[in-house]
Amino acid sequence: MQLLSPVGGEMGISIEANGANYIYNYDPDGSWKADHYLQITTDEDKWSAADTCDPLQDLEDALDAQEAAGGNRPEIVLMNKTTFNYIKNAQKVRDSIISQNLIATANITTARVKSFIEEELNVTIVIYNKQYKTEDGTAQQFYPDNMVMLLPEGALGSTWYGTTPEERTLMASNTANVSIVNTGVAVAVTVTEDPVNTKTTVSEIVLPSFEWMEECYAMEVA
Repeated sequence: MQLLSPVGGEMGISIEANGANYIYNYDPDGSWKADHYLQITTDEDKWSAADTCDPLQDLEDALDAQEAAGGNRPEIVLMNKTTFNYIKNAQKVRDSIISQNLIATANITTARVKSFIEEELNVTIVIYNKQYKTEDGTAQQFYPDNMVMLLPEGALGSTWYGTTPEERTLMASNTANVSIVNTGVAVAVTVTEDPVNTKTTVSEIVLPSFEWMEECYAMEVA
């Protein structure tokens, strides 16, 4: 999800755990950010400015920019509920829906706005609002506010497992019983005799690849 929401155009993964901070940079020379990222900085154009913003035009411009840069037009628009509500509340979007219905009091629902945008731009909108809990129990959104990612259909990359220390050093040892489960998770069991004690260690080294990164376009809208 960090790769699908490159805040500030920084394409990468940041992990803070066990007193260490790991940063994996997928765009070391900044070339992806230069051609595939847009941040709306003018206050009246930000999607949070409901009276003046134009999300529909911004999305169409981003689709055109990605098509020019990568040759293919994205088919999926990913965002969370907060960001989608910016579109729903935008006056220009509401006026466009009302003009199509020829009714001044048309009900501007989530379903109606989603259908309108999808039909106008020939895309599928995915609203992802699931959460996870951090190690301290704090609830966090998988996908952050104010980010939009334009994506192609299909798999964007793969999951790759590396060799764990247990797999590298203990697999051929007589002091531990090591097995690999679920493709790349190492389970090592060691036994001490005095006192008798059994220790089980489970570890993995894993990162996603992002082969279709050049076919994706990110927007920071508020």
